[in-house]
Amino acid sequence: MMNEIKELLTEGGTKVFTTYAVEIGDALWSALYTYIENTFPDEQREWCSKYLIEGVFEEEGQKFAVLSDRSNMKYYRLNFSITEVEGFSA
Repeated sequence: MMNEIKELLTEGGTKVFTTYAVEIGDALWSALYTYIENTFPDEQREWCSKYLIEGVFEEEGQKFAVLSDRSNMKYYRLNFSITEVEGFSA
């Protein structure tokens, strides 16, 4: 068992390559989260927002986030754009 652990630590495991539809950096995530937090606050104050970000995607040039409502778990799509000049725009 110890030899197997040592082998994994020195040689590493199976290489896994992951690709994403939209590169999510700190600026994009912060802008999206801040928008959702300010626009859709949680009235019961259990969470920062009544929506949970399930993912960020891009389809035919349109960036969007998939949100789920914490109370009923319904999914919603929030279209947005983000540029260096204009910033985040939903």
